[in-house]
Amino acid sequence: MKNTNNNSNTKRGTVMRKCRNIGTMALCLGVFISLCSCLSSGERVDTIKSPEPVTTAAKETSSTEKTTTEAKTTETPTESETEPETEPETEGTYESNKYYEIVEEGSYNTYGTTHLIYKVLAKEDISVDATVIAYADDGSVIGKSSDDITLTAGEGNYFHFMFDSDISNAQLQVQVNFKKDSFMTGERSAVEMVQYNQSGDDLYITFKQVGDEIGSFAEYKLLYYKGDEIVGSERGYFSISAENLNGKDTTDVAEIWAFGEDFDRVEYFYEP
Repeated sequence: MKNTNNNSNTKRGTVMRKCRNIGTMALCLGVFISLCSCLSSGERVDTIKSPEPVTTAAKETSSTEKTTTEAKTTETPTESETEPETEPETEGTYESNKYYEIVEEGSYNTYGTTHLIYKVLAKEDISVDATVIAYADDGSVIGKSSDDITLTAGEGNYFHFMFDSDISNAQLQVQVNFKKDSFMTGERSAVEMVQYNQSGDDLYITFKQVGDEIGSFAEYKLLYYKGDEIVGSERGYFSISAENLNGKDTTDVAEIWAFGEDFDRVEYFYEP
Protein backbone atom coordinates (compact mmCIF):
# COMPACT_ATOMS: atom_id res chain seq x y z
CA MET A 1 0.00 0.00 0.00
CA LYS A 2 2.86 2.34 0.83
CA ASN A 3 4.59 1.74 -2.53
CA THR A 4 1.47 2.57 -4.44
CA ASN A 5 1.22 5.98 -2.79
CA ASN A 6 4.85 6.76 -3.50
CA ASN A 7 4.44 5.92 -7.13
CA SER A 8 1.39 8.19 -7.36
CA ASN A 9 3.28 11.10 -5.80
CA THR A 10 6.21 10.59 -8.16
CA LYS A 11 3.94 10.69 -11.20
CA ARG A 12 2.20 13.79 -9.92
CA GLY A 13 5.53 15.62 -9.50
CA THR A 14 6.64 14.63 -12.95
CA VAL A 15 3.40 15.91 -14.49
CA MET A 16 3.68 19.24 -12.61
CA ARG A 17 7.27 19.72 -13.72
CA LYS A 18 6.26 19.11 -17.32
CA CYS A 19 3.41 21.59 -17.01
CA ARG A 20 5.79 24.21 -15.64
CA ASN A 21 8.18 23.55 -18.53
CA ILE A 22 5.32 23.84 -21.02
CA GLY A 23 4.24 27.15 -19.44
CA THR A 24 7.72 28.52 -19.62
CA MET A 25 8.00 27.49 -23.21
CA ALA A 26 4.66 29.11 -23.99
CA LEU A 27 5.80 32.38 -22.35
CA CYS A 28 9.03 32.35 -24.29
CA LEU A 29 7.12 31.64 -27.46
CA GLY A 30 4.86 34.62 -26.80
CA VAL A 31 7.81 36.94 -26.27
CA PHE A 32 9.43 35.62 -29.42
CA ILE A 33 6.31 36.23 -31.47
CA SER A 34 6.03 39.76 -30.05
CA LEU A 35 9.63 40.52 -30.98
CA CYS A 36 9.15 39.20 -34.46
CA SER A 37 6.09 41.40 -34.83
CA CYS A 38 8.03 44.49 -33.81
CA LEU A 39 10.86 43.66 -36.17
CA SER A 40 8.50 43.11 -39.06
CA SER A 41 6.91 46.58 -38.43
CA GLY A 42 10.33 48.33 -38.78
CA GLU A 43 10.65 49.60 -35.19
CA ARG A 44 14.13 49.79 -33.71
CA VAL A 45 13.55 49.24 -30.09
CA ASP A 46 17.23 49.14 -29.18
CA THR A 47 18.05 52.52 -30.83
CA ILE A 48 15.16 54.77 -29.76
CA LYS A 49 16.49 57.95 -28.25
CA SER A 50 14.83 59.87 -25.49
CA PRO A 51 13.23 63.21 -26.48
CA GLU A 52 15.38 66.27 -26.32
CA PRO A 53 15.18 67.99 -22.91
CA VAL A 54 12.49 70.63 -22.68
CA THR A 55 15.08 73.26 -21.78
CA THR A 56 16.95 72.60 -25.01
CA ALA A 57 13.79 72.99 -27.04
CA ALA A 58 13.02 76.22 -25.21
CA LYS A 59 16.49 77.62 -26.02
CA GLU A 60 16.05 76.76 -29.68
CA THR A 61 12.69 78.49 -29.73
CA SER A 62 14.14 81.58 -28.02
CA SER A 63 17.02 81.65 -30.49
CA THR A 64 14.58 81.47 -33.39
CA GLU A 65 12.48 84.28 -31.99
CA LYS A 66 15.61 86.40 -31.44
CA THR A 67 16.71 85.84 -35.01
CA THR A 68 13.28 86.82 -36.27
CA THR A 69 13.25 89.97 -34.15
CA GLU A 70 16.70 90.95 -35.36
CA ALA A 71 15.62 90.41 -38.92
CA LYS A 72 12.57 92.61 -38.42
CA THR A 73 14.70 95.32 -36.84
CA THR A 74 17.03 95.26 -39.81
CA GLU A 75 14.20 95.39 -42.31
CA THR A 76 12.31 98.19 -40.54
CA PRO A 77 14.66 101.12 -39.73
CA THR A 78 13.89 103.18 -36.69
CA GLU A 79 12.55 106.73 -36.95
CA SER A 80 15.96 108.23 -36.20
CA GLU A 81 17.45 106.25 -39.10
CA THR A 82 14.80 107.28 -41.62
CA GLU A 83 14.76 111.01 -40.79
CA PRO A 84 17.78 113.04 -41.91
CA GLU A 85 19.72 114.85 -39.26
CA THR A 86 19.02 118.55 -39.14
CA GLU A 87 21.48 121.25 -38.30
CA PRO A 88 20.89 123.06 -35.04
CA GLU A 89 18.89 126.22 -35.50
CA THR A 90 21.18 129.27 -35.69
CA GLU A 91 20.43 132.88 -34.69
CA GLY A 92 21.13 134.19 -38.16
CA THR A 93 23.74 136.32 -39.89
CA TYR A 94 24.65 139.99 -39.76
CA GLU A 95 22.44 140.77 -42.76
CA SER A 96 19.55 138.42 -41.91
CA ASN A 97 18.44 137.50 -38.40
CA LYS A 98 15.44 137.62 -36.10
CA TYR A 99 16.68 140.53 -33.96
CA TYR A 100 16.88 143.47 -36.36
CA GLU A 101 16.47 144.60 -39.94
CA ILE A 102 19.01 146.69 -41.80
CA VAL A 103 16.99 149.62 -43.15
CA GLU A 104 19.74 151.91 -44.45
CA GLU A 105 23.43 151.87 -45.36
CA GLY A 106 25.75 154.83 -45.74
CA SER A 107 29.39 155.87 -45.77
CA TYR A 108 31.40 159.08 -45.54
CA ASN A 109 35.04 160.15 -45.19
CA THR A 110 36.69 162.46 -42.69
CA TYR A 111 40.40 163.29 -42.83
CA GLY A 112 41.30 160.03 -44.59
CA THR A 113 39.11 157.80 -42.41
CA THR A 114 36.30 155.79 -43.99
CA HIS A 115 33.10 155.47 -41.92
CA LEU A 116 30.52 152.77 -42.63
CA ILE A 117 27.02 153.18 -41.18
CA TYR A 118 24.39 150.42 -41.02
CA LYS A 119 21.09 151.72 -39.65
CA VAL A 120 18.84 149.03 -38.17
CA LEU A 121 15.32 148.67 -36.80
CA ALA A 122 15.20 146.39 -33.76
CA LYS A 123 12.72 143.53 -33.45
CA GLU A 124 13.76 142.43 -29.97
CA ASP A 125 15.67 143.71 -26.97
CA ILE A 126 19.17 142.37 -27.54
CA SER A 127 22.85 143.32 -27.45
CA VAL A 128 24.96 142.76 -30.57
CA ASP A 129 28.71 142.66 -31.20
CA ALA A 130 29.81 142.98 -34.82
CA THR A 131 33.24 142.98 -36.48
CA VAL A 132 34.02 143.88 -40.10
CA ILE A 133 37.23 142.66 -41.75
CA ALA A 134 38.24 144.21 -45.08
CA TYR A 135 40.18 142.12 -47.62
CA ALA A 136 42.07 143.21 -50.74
CA ASP A 137 41.75 141.31 -54.02
CA ASP A 138 44.83 139.24 -53.20
CA GLY A 139 43.27 138.09 -49.90
CA SER A 140 45.36 140.28 -47.63
CA VAL A 141 43.66 142.08 -44.74
CA ILE A 142 43.60 145.85 -45.13
CA GLY A 143 41.37 146.82 -42.22
CA LYS A 144 39.34 145.71 -39.23
CA SER A 145 36.68 147.49 -37.14
CA SER A 146 34.22 146.51 -34.41
CA ASP A 147 31.12 147.95 -32.80
CA ASP A 148 28.68 146.81 -30.15
CA ILE A 149 25.15 148.16 -29.76
CA THR A 150 22.18 147.57 -27.47
CA LEU A 151 18.85 147.34 -29.26
CA THR A 152 15.35 148.21 -28.07
CA ALA A 153 12.43 146.49 -29.80
CA GLY A 154 10.63 148.84 -32.18
CA GLU A 155 13.35 151.49 -32.12
CA GLY A 156 16.25 152.35 -34.41
CA ASN A 157 20.00 152.26 -33.89
CA TYR A 158 23.10 151.94 -36.04
CA PHE A 159 26.44 150.17 -36.37
CA HIS A 160 29.46 152.42 -36.99
CA PHE A 161 32.69 150.97 -38.42
CA MET A 162 35.86 153.03 -39.11
CA PHE A 163 38.83 152.21 -41.38
CA ASP A 164 42.04 154.18 -41.83
CA SER A 165 42.50 153.05 -45.43
CA ASP A 166 40.42 153.19 -48.59
CA ILE A 167 38.13 150.16 -48.59
CA SER A 168 35.89 151.18 -51.50
CA ASN A 169 36.99 148.10 -53.49
CA ALA A 170 37.52 145.76 -50.55
CA GLN A 171 35.69 142.54 -49.81
CA LEU A 172 33.99 142.82 -46.43
CA GLN A 173 33.50 139.90 -44.06
CA VAL A 174 31.22 140.48 -41.06
CA GLN A 175 31.16 138.44 -37.87
CA VAL A 176 28.29 138.96 -35.43
CA ASN A 177 27.41 137.76 -31.91
CA PHE A 178 24.06 138.14 -30.19
CA LYS A 179 23.98 138.24 -26.41
CA LYS A 180 21.85 139.15 -23.44
CA ASP A 181 22.09 142.60 -21.92
CA SER A 182 24.97 143.10 -19.52
CA PHE A 183 24.55 144.26 -15.93
CA MET A 184 25.54 147.77 -17.13
CA THR A 185 22.50 148.10 -19.40
CA GLY A 186 20.08 150.63 -17.96
CA GLU A 187 16.44 151.49 -18.54
CA ARG A 188 15.42 151.66 -22.18
CA SER A 189 13.87 154.73 -23.83
CA ALA A 190 14.69 156.94 -20.86
CA VAL A 191 15.58 160.17 -22.71
CA GLU A 192 13.94 162.03 -25.62
CA MET A 193 15.35 164.71 -27.89
CA VAL A 194 13.16 167.83 -27.62
CA GLN A 195 14.90 170.11 -30.16
CA TYR A 196 18.26 171.01 -31.69
CA ASN A 197 19.94 173.97 -33.35
CA GLN A 198 23.38 174.79 -34.69
CA SER A 199 25.25 177.94 -33.71
CA GLY A 200 28.73 178.52 -35.09
CA ASP A 201 30.75 175.33 -34.69
CA ASP A 202 28.48 173.89 -32.04
CA LEU A 203 25.30 171.84 -32.10
CA TYR A 204 22.92 172.32 -29.16
CA ILE A 205 20.45 169.56 -28.34
CA THR A 206 17.79 169.77 -25.63
CA PHE A 207 17.11 166.44 -23.93
CA LYS A 208 14.26 165.48 -21.61
CA GLN A 209 14.29 162.55 -19.22
CA VAL A 210 11.11 160.46 -19.58
CA GLY A 211 12.23 157.36 -17.71
CA ASP A 212 12.70 156.85 -14.01
CA GLU A 213 16.44 156.40 -14.24
CA ILE A 214 19.20 156.85 -16.79
CA GLY A 215 21.85 154.15 -16.87
CA SER A 216 25.39 155.17 -15.96
CA PHE A 217 26.59 154.26 -19.47
CA ALA A 218 23.54 155.41 -21.43
CA GLU A 219 24.43 157.19 -24.69
CA TYR A 220 22.93 159.51 -27.23
CA LYS A 221 23.76 158.65 -30.85
CA LEU A 222 23.27 161.02 -33.76
CA LEU A 223 23.26 160.74 -37.55
CA TYR A 224 23.76 163.87 -39.66
CA TYR A 225 21.93 164.02 -42.99
CA LYS A 226 22.35 166.24 -46.02
CA GLY A 227 19.18 165.56 -47.94
CA ASP A 228 18.80 161.79 -47.82
CA GLU A 229 22.52 161.09 -47.50
CA ILE A 230 24.33 160.29 -44.27
CA VAL A 231 27.23 162.75 -43.97
CA GLY A 232 28.31 162.34 -40.36
CA SER A 233 27.64 160.87 -36.93
CA GLU A 234 28.23 161.60 -33.27
CA ARG A 235 27.78 159.90 -29.91
CA GLY A 236 28.33 160.68 -26.25
CA TYR A 237 27.34 159.88 -22.67
CA PHE A 238 24.44 161.62 -20.95
CA SER A 239 26.38 161.54 -17.69
CA ILE A 240 28.97 163.87 -19.30
CA SER A 241 27.05 165.96 -21.84
CA ALA A 242 23.69 166.24 -20.03
CA GLU A 243 24.60 165.70 -16.40
CA ASN A 244 21.63 167.76 -15.17
CA LEU A 245 19.16 165.06 -16.14
CA ASN A 246 18.51 163.79 -12.64
CA GLY A 247 14.90 162.67 -12.58
CA LYS A 248 11.76 162.16 -14.63
CA ASP A 249 10.68 165.25 -16.64
CA THR A 250 13.99 167.08 -16.05
CA THR A 251 15.73 168.65 -19.06
CA ASP A 252 19.25 169.64 -20.04
CA VAL A 253 21.13 170.90 -23.07
CA ALA A 254 24.10 169.08 -24.59
CA GLU A 255 26.76 171.13 -26.39
CA ILE A 256 28.36 169.12 -29.21
CA TRP A 257 31.26 170.35 -31.31
CA ALA A 258 30.26 170.17 -34.98
CA PHE A 259 33.11 171.99 -36.72
CA GLY A 260 33.21 171.24 -40.45
CA GLU A 261 29.89 169.39 -40.42
CA ASP A 262 27.49 170.29 -43.22
CA PHE A 263 24.05 168.86 -42.51
CA ASP A 264 20.41 169.90 -42.58
CA ARG A 265 18.87 167.21 -40.41
CA VAL A 266 19.75 165.30 -37.24
CA GLU A 267 18.40 161.89 -36.27
CA TYR A 268 18.66 160.84 -32.64
CA PHE A 269 18.94 157.35 -31.06
CA TYR A 270 18.99 156.39 -27.38
CA GLU A 271 21.16 153.51 -26.24
CA PRO A 272 20.63 152.29 -22.65
